[in-house]
Amino acid sequence: MGKCASDCVFVTANRKLCFSITEDDNNAYFGLDSWTGDLFLYKELDYETSSHFFLQVIIEDYNNNPPQNNTVLLGIDVEDQNDHSPHFQDDFIVIGIEENVPAGTLVYTFSAKDGDGSSLNSQIQYSLEMGSMAENPFVVHPSYGTLVVASPLDREITHSVILTVSATDQTINMDDRRRDSLTAKIVIIDVNDNSPSFVSSPLCYVMEDADVGLFVHHVTAKDPDEGRNGHVTYHLISGNENGSFILDKITGLLSTAQLLDREVQEQYSLTVVALDDGSPALSATQVLSILVLDVNDERPIFLQQLYETAVYENQDPGELVIRVEAVDRDAGQHSSLQYEILPGPGYEKFRINLDSGKLETAVSLDREIQEVFSIKVLVRDGGTPSLSSTATVICKVLDENDNSPKFFFPVFEIHIPENQQHSVVYIARAADMDAGNNGALRYKISGGNVGEYFTLNNTSGKLLVTHILDREDASNFTLTIECHDLGSPSRSSTALLYITVLDENDHSPLFEKNQYHISVREDVEVGTAIMDLFASDRDDGPNGEVTYSLIGDISGTFAIDSITGSIVTTKVLDRETKSQYTFRAVASDCSSHLQRSTTASIVVHIDDVNDNNPVFLQSPIRAFVPVETTVNETVATVRAEDVDLGPNGGIVFSLLAAETLFEIDAEMGDIVLQEPLASEDFSTQLLVLASDQGALPRTATTLVIIFTKEQEEEISFSHSLYEAVVPENSAAGTSLLTVEAYERKFTGESIKYSILGEEESIFSIHPITGAITVKEPVFLDYEIKHKINISVLAENSLNSALCAVTVLLQDVNDNVPKFKQSSYKASVWEGQSPKTDVIQISATDPDTGLNGEMEYSILSGNENAAFLIDSAQGTLATSTVLDHEDISSYRLVVQASDKGNPRLSATSIVRIQVVDINDNAPIVQPSGEVEVPERKTQKFLFQVKKQFKGMLA
Repeated sequence: MGKCASDCVFVTANRKLCFSITEDDNNAYFGLDSWTGDLFLYKELDYETSSHFFLQVIIEDYNNNPPQNNTVLLGIDVEDQNDHSPHFQDDFIVIGIEENVPAGTLVYTFSAKDGDGSSLNSQIQYSLEMGSMAENPFVVHPSYGTLVVASPLDREITHSVILTVSATDQTINMDDRRRDSLTAKIVIIDVNDNSPSFVSSPLCYVMEDADVGLFVHHVTAKDPDEGRNGHVTYHLISGNENGSFILDKITGLLSTAQLLDREVQEQYSLTVVALDDGSPALSATQVLSILVLDVNDERPIFLQQLYETAVYENQDPGELVIRVEAVDRDAGQHSSLQYEILPGPGYEKFRINLDSGKLETAVSLDREIQEVFSIKVLVRDGGTPSLSSTATVICKVLDENDNSPKFFFPVFEIHIPENQQHSVVYIARAADMDAGNNGALRYKISGGNVGEYFTLNNTSGKLLVTHILDREDASNFTLTIECHDLGSPSRSSTALLYITVLDENDHSPLFEKNQYHISVREDVEVGTAIMDLFASDRDDGPNGEVTYSLIGDISGTFAIDSITGSIVTTKVLDRETKSQYTFRAVASDCSSHLQRSTTASIVVHIDDVNDNNPVFLQSPIRAFVPVETTVNETVATVRAEDVDLGPNGGIVFSLLAAETLFEIDAEMGDIVLQEPLASEDFSTQLLVLASDQGALPRTATTLVIIFTKEQEEEISFSHSLYEAVVPENSAAGTSLLTVEAYERKFTGESIKYSILGEEESIFSIHPITGAITVKEPVFLDYEIKHKINISVLAENSLNSALCAVTVLLQDVNDNVPKFKQSSYKASVWEGQSPKTDVIQISATDPDTGLNGEMEYSILSGNENAAFLIDSAQGTLATSTVLDHEDISSYRLVVQASDKGNPRLSATSIVRIQVVDINDNAPIVQPSGEVEVPERKTQKFLFQVKKQFKGMLA
């Protein structure tokens, strides 16, 4: 503008010019002095509106006429002035950014406008300011205005940042620089980057009597995240297997789900998980320990309901008896226990420590006054109200030897017969109030036992006669009996026993010899006298009269005449069944009291007679002989045996028919070929005789069939072995069975039957029908022989065959039971408990099965049913307590019956003596009231008389 003005002046200085600006130009801003040519402004210029102007100036030169016009183009550049400030579109903006973005992340781009030109006046630089002193996690690019994350963000530390963003132009003169600013709130958007964390205590308490549903604990966890990321739910994952608790997953309230019992479980460890609702969800775990607090709901319990202990008598008070102990499953004061003794018999003699439970004596104890105490002990706990229980202490007072033995009768008198056998004649009885060894008594004879006739059992006090008393040698004794206990030191006392010896039958019958041997042939007839016995007795009258009997293993085979002593056979003898009998003969006197007897041994040897046939071990015998067998070669061997002895049992063999082709060895039974066999189809039958070598030989026959080619037998029995059963003693003619033989090839020859051997004397066979019957019943005795073997021959003129018949004898009840003794004697102490065994009687019966099975019973003499007998064993026992003073002896008639049909029986006499014991005290007969005046001098008042019951009195 200034330049233009000078130019105009220059022009106007030389010329008379008129200046003007065309109307079209932007002359709203400029004016031109028409004469001077000065250009001036009408209004302020605005660079931002228009930075360039082009004016067309018309110059009219009035120096010329007509005036000349010239046009000049004038360009005007408007110089910018910093008259505009930078400008943001908004004064306040809100920006969101997730907290987990990394540093360098673009957050926002700020853009400010400046109306100044493109010079430095409009060039903008950005900057940040924070209203707080906190560290700014953002940075802005000064030129581009880009806001980026400068450091990690954490919404949980800083939820938002308020930034003041300034835009400043860059005019050269800093004082002239202009700026604008806006407020930017940067909101940190939450990301689920925090796990819940528990803030509630990991320990809580609950009373064991808490009701179901009672609040126990508030589980609390915090999650600094927002929204769903910070929403926490609660869950129990372990420790609650029994379902004792329930946890509200929303509120975290823990409550009881069932009744608790501290004594069952005093602590629970629950694993609680706090889980947020983020995606993915984050969690935290806490082990919550719940202590169940005790309530006094358990009674104290003694370790034993019954205690047993012992303490010695006479100990000073304070002696430890026992320590009782109880336990209480409660805790604290509830389990604090105190002990006391409950009132009861004898409780005042003891005391107990309240705390320790030690039970002690309060006084010195005396076992003889009271041996056992039953003490009730109570234990109570410290709860309110307290609970209690009891136990029993059984205290046994152990003995000390503080009492001497005392005899029931310090002086006593008895009467015993002479010749008393080794038996109890008296029982010394004493008592000692002590126990154990202190009360265990031992007896001995300390004086008066002249000749050592007596011995005293040191434990039972039973006085026994050791050898026979003879009244003529010593008629009385005065024994001093001492009794001492086994204590240490021992204590003792003595008693006097006066013994009077009574006379009785003291000589026994005597046989001429102690043992007799005799030999008897086995074929003697029943009833044959085999010997006469004689015994003498030096006593007179009935005591010297002798009767005889037999005892021992006679099996009902022998009997003796009780008057003459003659022994006879009562059964058929068989040496092969029994070769010797040993038994005893008894000679007894006839004394009515304590009968005496003696015995002698009798040995009867049974001499053999030839009464048994030889028996072939195999019959018939079939022998295959090859045709090429050489001469002198054994082709068959027969074997037989004979149960007789010596020559009676020696067997020789022979062939019944003359034979040139074969011969037999008489001793060995070997059949030897004598000539060569001429035919390959050779067969023959040999009858072999076996004969014993007795004076009257007995024989047996068998058939030996020899063949060179296997062929069917011409004659065969329907059975190779027949069996028949027949009762013993069957009558003659009793049928057994019928054997049957037939020809393989019919020849028309009739078959005849016969019995080979001595069995033909017992049985007979019909020669045509083959029917076998009993011939001689006397040989059918089951008790002698159970089985008889028969060989039956079937033959015709051409052929023959043998078969075996076994006859089984069937037992018949043909033997009467026989007692081993004709009479029995026994004794039993009075006062014995019922079912005390007295004696066992025995009878035998050679029959078998029920026919020989014994059943015993008492027929008579059993007064007051005092005895019972075992029907199977024959054992006599008491059925009640016997009393010598009521009945001193019994004579029982006992019976032994078999169980056959009909039943057979025998009887015997059993004499039982009830032995007296000293079981009756003297009886003082009352004489009425006796008045005694006071101050009377010595004077007779009355006489005490005693009565005794029993033999030992």
